[in-house]
Amino acid sequence: MADAERISILVHFPLKLSMHFLKQTVITVVICLILQAFLPWWTMIVGAAFVGRWQGIGAVSSFGAGFVATGFIWLLAVVYMDSSSQALVATRLEGILGAGNPFLIMTVTTLIGGFTGGFAALTGWSLKSTQ
Repeated sequence: MADAERISILVHFPLKLSMHFLKQTVITVVICLILQAFLPWWTMIVGAAFVGRWQGIGAVSSFGAGFVATGFIWLLAVVYMDSSSQALVATRLEGILGAGNPFLIMTVTTLIGGFTGGFAALTGWSLKSTQ
């Protein structure tokens, strides 16, 4: 293999992988937002698993795309709820849980949503890889 060919592979592979990751993340966000507009909150799991099965190219990539997409959606939801209620929800949860900081509650909520979507996308990818 020539040096130019080796360099070409090294440059194009990460770019192709990152573009596919971005495409999977955007598709997951769109499908999950559409599902959550009409159905309960847990339908994002179905959407992330579907996109992981349909677009997933690897375990880590599928998990990451699902994590980023659903974590982003939950972050938007938490920020919207917090700003529309003048931080009432976060402050009350902080008082109940004794977290000490309402932003910690927002971070934990975003991580829970991200891990849920990440594992859903990973499940979808693993269903694809077993067939």
